[in-house]
Amino acid sequence: MSERKGWIDWARAIGIWLVVFGHLPGGNVAVTNVIYAFHMPLFFFLSGFLLKPKSVLETARFGVSRLLIPYAIFYLITWVWWFFVGFMRHPEIYDHSNFFQEAFVRPFFGMLLGVGYHTDLSTMINIPLWFLVGVFETSIIFSMLCSLKSGALVAASVLFLAVGQYFQSRTGADLLWSVDSSIMALPFYAIGYYCSRAKSLHGVAKVFNARSGPLAFMAMLGFLSVTVAVAMTNGRVDINGMVYGNSPILFYAGGISGILAVICLATVLSRIMEPESIIQVSRGTIVILGLHAAVTGLFLSIMNAFSLHYNLVISATISCLVLMTCLPLIHFVEMKLPILNGRRTSSST
Repeated sequence: MSERKGWIDWARAIGIWLVVFGHLPGGNVAVTNVIYAFHMPLFFFLSGFLLKPKSVLETARFGVSRLLIPYAIFYLITWVWWFFVGFMRHPEIYDHSNFFQEAFVRPFFGMLLGVGYHTDLSTMINIPLWFLVGVFETSIIFSMLCSLKSGALVAASVLFLAVGQYFQSRTGADLLWSVDSSIMALPFYAIGYYCSRAKSLHGVAKVFNARSGPLAFMAMLGFLSVTVAVAMTNGRVDINGMVYGNSPILFYAGGISGILAVICLATVLSRIMEPESIIQVSRGTIVILGLHAAVTGLFLSIMNAFSLHYNLVISATISCLVLMTCLPLIHFVEMKLPILNGRRTSSST
């Protein structure tokens, strides 16, 4: 296992665990604010870090295969699940008097719009899937900027778009298909790409090895402390909902410090151990993203049946159980339906 892949496996696993944890109900507000400060920025950073430069057309083709096709298929799968488990069982929530519109038309527009929230015209069946649309858009935008050929011009353009998007978000206008969220996340994607090009994180991997555990641990605590302080000051942020908190500067600062904290932790863990389960979770993040809401619902039903109350320990445990439950699903998808996982197989990075 290479150093590069090792820490990325752990970073992905940590990130998707935080996604599941952050979506559980009844969580501590302060903890949730810290998680939201960096868990989605982390995935945009990793996507940029793993980017292999292509033309805009090649990037689009690659994104359709690796992102949009899984998006559409998982949306349709969970649409069926939602229809029977959600819509049909809860007429007090969904308007059955407009059956066709509520059960089919609004969810269909939800899939077409590709945003992670409901609108006046649409119902988003599987909210976490917005990320696949978002990172597809971000990759296209960044590929177009890279045609400028100058690193300085690309960086300036990323900054210009990010600043412009912040002011656009202040108008309350909503751009379709997660374009606004994609531009909001563009700086994290670009930073990941240039970190990979500069090989800077390979140097981190050499410093924070198993023999330098205390140093890495201190660095992780330092970056995490910054992230916590920023989250406490800036409040709730959310790329999906175009929420910057109190300050866009603090939003990006919190995201970067949180990413660095995860990198420090992931680098050390990859030197100490890397079980197959972590590698499999890393390869199957799309599967977990697409199905964790349904799997989580099963565990929540069990908790409700026994009248158990939520706390951080229980939520953390449920998050681990959800990932473990998804492992055989990931294996099945890799063996039989790789199209659902962006054509990733057991030999993929």
